[in-house]
Formats: sequence, structure tokens, C-alpha cells
Amino acid sequence: LLFIINIINKYIYNIKIYNINGEVILDEVLDAGQQMIQINSSNYPNGIYFISCSDADGIFKTNAKFIVSH
Repeated sequence: LLFIINIINKYIYNIKIYNINGEVILDEVLDAGQQMIQINSSNYPNGIYFISCSDADGIFKTNAKFIVSH
């Protein structure tokens, strides 16, 4: 399963994905001006995952969650 995160705020710098246990399974630093990131979740076990997006200073931050079910 491939999904795409579209970035509206041009200042997002870092995207992290955590599993339900709080372990970081993806830590992606974006290039300046990058507007989209593709994530292949086919290797993720079934479960609930959390996405955290932040800027370089950690000031702007947003969170979301998604469920993987194969």
C-alpha cells in the first residue's frame, strides 16, 4: 500500500511515523520546497500508526494517525 502526504505548509521539515508502541519507524527530512512524500506501508504490520510533521524549529507541528490492515 502506497500513500502520499501532500504538504500544504512549505515550512515542514521533518516527518516521523511511530507505531502504537511509540517506536519511530520512519524519520524523513524533507528537501527545501518538497511538497509531497510517498510512503509504502506494505512492509508495516497491521496496526495503528501516528504521523508527526514539524518544521526545523519544532514550532509548527501537526499530527495524524492511520491504520494498516492487510
